[in-house]
Amino acid sequence: MTQTQLDQMVHGFQKHVAQCILKLREKHILPVTVQQDVVAEMQLITSEIHDAYRAMFVTFCEEQHIAPDDQLSGMGHYLNSSNSVFANAFTNLDSDYKLNKFIATNFANVKVQEIVMAHYPSGKPAKFSYVPVSSVLELTLSNVDIRDHILSRNTVLSSGDCFSSYSDGSVFNEHAFFTENPNALRLHFYLDEFEVCNPIGSKRGKHKVLAVYYIIGNLDSKYCSEMKFINLCLLVRYQHLQQFDPHYAIVLKPLIEELEKLATDGINIDADGNVYNFRAALATFSGDNLSAHSLAGYQRHFNCGRICRFCMANYDEIHVSFREDAYVVRNKEVHDYHLQALEVSEANGALYGVLHRCPLIDLPYFDVTTAFVPDIMHDMLEGVIPNVTQKIVQKAVQDKLVTVDILNDRLHEVSRGLNDRPNPFTPRMLKQSGSIVGSAAQKWQLYLMLARILGTYIDKNDASWEVYLLLRDITDVVFAPVVSSSSLVHLEGLVFQFLTQFVAVFGSTSVTPKFHYMIHYARLIRMYGPLRQLWCMRFEAKHQYFKSVISSLGNYITVAGTMAHRHQMRQCLEFSCYDILSCEPFCVSTTKSLHMSCLPAELRSAIAVRLQADVDVTDPVTLTQRLRRLHVTYSVDSCFVVAVVEQEEIPVYVHIKYIVLFRDTWILCGRLCFCARFHRHIHAYRVNIDNDWAIVYPGEEVDYNAHDYFIVDECSFITSKYHVPARTL
Repeated sequence: MTQTQLDQMVHGFQKHVAQCILKLREKHILPVTVQQDVVAEMQLITSEIHDAYRAMFVTFCEEQHIAPDDQLSGMGHYLNSSNSVFANAFTNLDSDYKLNKFIATNFANVKVQEIVMAHYPSGKPAKFSYVPVSSVLELTLSNVDIRDHILSRNTVLSSGDCFSSYSDGSVFNEHAFFTENPNALRLHFYLDEFEVCNPIGSKRGKHKVLAVYYIIGNLDSKYCSEMKFINLCLLVRYQHLQQFDPHYAIVLKPLIEELEKLATDGINIDADGNVYNFRAALATFSGDNLSAHSLAGYQRHFNCGRICRFCMANYDEIHVSFREDAYVVRNKEVHDYHLQALEVSEANGALYGVLHRCPLIDLPYFDVTTAFVPDIMHDMLEGVIPNVTQKIVQKAVQDKLVTVDILNDRLHEVSRGLNDRPNPFTPRMLKQSGSIVGSAAQKWQLYLMLARILGTYIDKNDASWEVYLLLRDITDVVFAPVVSSSSLVHLEGLVFQFLTQFVAVFGSTSVTPKFHYMIHYARLIRMYGPLRQLWCMRFEAKHQYFKSVISSLGNYITVAGTMAHRHQMRQCLEFSCYDILSCEPFCVSTTKSLHMSCLPAELRSAIAVRLQADVDVTDPVTLTQRLRRLHVTYSVDSCFVVAVVEQEEIPVYVHIKYIVLFRDTWILCGRLCFCARFHRHIHAYRVNIDNDWAIVYPGEEVDYNAHDYFIVDECSFITSKYHVPARTL
């Protein structure tokens, strides 16, 4: 072995060790002290391994009558040396500074820019952390799997009579930039403030941070929900914003400059002897209503005045007018007029609900009235749905149809085995001023299960239950990942019926602005495609990572900088993996290794027919309770839609009984469930279960979410989380 070859081997070992340390540090969010202990232990292990091999080599030489000290050269010299050739591999990794420097040199890594926005009177700089969008896009597109995936999706045609993505909506098809560049990268941004510490603790507000994330909309929606594809744009202490930049003009300046360049020049990727040019533009901005209004320039209070960014509705009007045509819809011309009026007099701001100019208007293609999308997570899951759920349950308890104990017993029974198990009911929760407590996912689960919990105790003609059923009809459309055009016409009427019935039962004073936003949903789905794909649910999950970073490290001095740096280190780790878009199934629960004889004979025959293979009772198989593929989780006893009858749009389900690995192939074994009748009172299909076994490969389902199977009076029912149209994903 030559010295050059040896140096290459040592450097390869050094890169592998650095990647291993990086994985341990970022996956488990280790502090620097723990990281240094790990490096020291790895160095010690390497040294001991070398000493063990050296002793074995010396013994071999003695047995062969070889004098190691005098006659050996080459590899023998290295093996007999008291110091390992790998000893120096750790000298560039034994401190946090050295490790970060080595990673920056040898791995693809986007560095964080620390930008000074202003100075306090004491001279202390107010900084924010910015991650260059162009560099992140270049890193992403340098991955051949991601690049090929995006290029292949450029040829995907519109769904026609269905809305399945943002590109199916009118905003994309009429966009000033995307009409000229339909294959350009669509960047969907998200804005929110979050508390790094306990939001109700003594440090509330002190470490509050504004975060801007974004995803590449050209990726398939199944990837966009994964944390590694939600990119960080900037982090800044909220105190700095309040003091120096309340309208976000300073912190968004580098982003706006980059977006302008990305729209005109794009970025070039050299790969396989070709140069690929990718242009990009801001498509949408998501956020809760407060954050969206704050950046867009609308008023930030919702108890009076112009409370809607989609129309000119006044707070006093939303309790009586439940159709969109009763309001003036905001558009670019109207907004430009409002800004001109604001320049004439600041008093016009309260009149029109526009308080300042959005800095993103500097982008030539940006329209403030179409860029800020609705968020059904905050509007529905943290607004309308828990409001309606609480009122219906409260009324049932007041009418003495059920008690709190009965409700909790039913809740415990129905929610057994769920990950997002709702919190138990309490008397305080069911008071007039009470509210449903829990995360957005928990509130959604409770809402979906309410028919099973409460339905049997309520009369079919109950007016309050009609409110719930109408809302279920609405959410069947609004939460669907694919929406048919025909259902949008129906949606407009459903919203009017729901709001009218809600006011009749619970009074007009119970209508909040989030109820009003529902009247726009049919038009907004036509504009943006399915609203589910633009909600804040997965963006907000990103906050938990940053909270974990600060909690683990305990660094509250440079909060934004620390979080941004660690995030980029984690991104460096994730993009160093070759199988970043891997579609191979993997188990997420324990497995059992058995033989085919453990399966029913009819199932063995069905497997043989589907796999076109000879099956013997002695053939080994592996069984598991849960399997995951392409971000879809399959569980025993869960139901998936495998077909939809086109005209009636009635789903056909498979009820999974076994998840089997046979000859390196994962299969889902179950029985088909055919819908016999829809029971509106419990919002579920009564199904007939086929006697024959059905064998389905993971990925053959037409919808990626599992639906709930349950039994009532010895009859089988399946309730869907949303409507699945005939033409889907």
